[in-house]
Formats: sequence, structure tokens, C-alpha cells
Amino acid sequence: MTLPISAKVTVKKAGNFVFSDVADWRVDKLSYHFVYQCHAAVWAIAQYDAARKAVAADA
Repeated sequence: MTLPISAKVTVKKAGNFVFSDVADWRVDKLSYHFVYQCHAAVWAIAQYDAARKAVAADA
């Protein structure tokens, strides 16, 4: 599924980092690494929630 990009990126500098080649970014496809990191974030949040629940049950 490809979603149309309707907004133009206007950020050119943030702090000391300069976005010099924003037009070269591939935003029409999700990379394997991005999807993997999303799954890792979901897993980590679930682990955190489970740990907090266990601590709350002990208190």
C-alpha cells in the first residue's frame, strides 16, 4: 500500500544537525529495520507494563 505524501518537508536544520538530503529519503516503503524496531518497542513496553503490574501487586 502506498500513501500519497501531501505535506512538503520544510525542516532544514535542527540543533547542530542539518537535513541536507531530505528529498532522498524513501518514505514510501518501510524497511525491515524500522519494522523490527517497532516490534522491539512494543515488546519493551509490554515488559515494562508487566514489571510495573508485578510491583504494584506486591505493594
